Amino acid sequence: MSSNLSIRFYPNKNKTVGDKHKIYCRITVNRIKSEFYTGFPVSPESWDDDRRTTSNIVINTELAEIENRIYTIRRSLIDHEIEVTASNIVDQLKGKKSTRTYIIEYFDLHFNKEVY
Repeated sequence: MSSNLSIRFYPNKNKTVGDKHKIYCRITVNRIKSEFYTGFPVSPESWDDDRRTTSNIVINTELAEIENRIYTIRRSLIDHEIEVTASNIVDQLKGKKSTRTYIIEYFDLHFNKEVY
């Protein structure tokens, strides 16, 4: 289950909050992308394109935390033998529950119910 994972933070110049650009995260797995808003706006002059960071230490720390969570989710998907896709990672990151129930999960749920 090898997958190429790429994470990139960037200010989206088309999406603004006042005079600040929203920082987006682009996750690419095997050349398929998924993006989401990180929740942080940044002024254009404080963003460093080469380093893909801002001069704000708090925002940089939060972006690093998001990146760590992405790698943790990827590891969890691999451990549970679930396909690693950009959309699966974003869904897990945002707390969305998978709508699929696999047969083994179904039987585990069924047989682990307590009968009264």
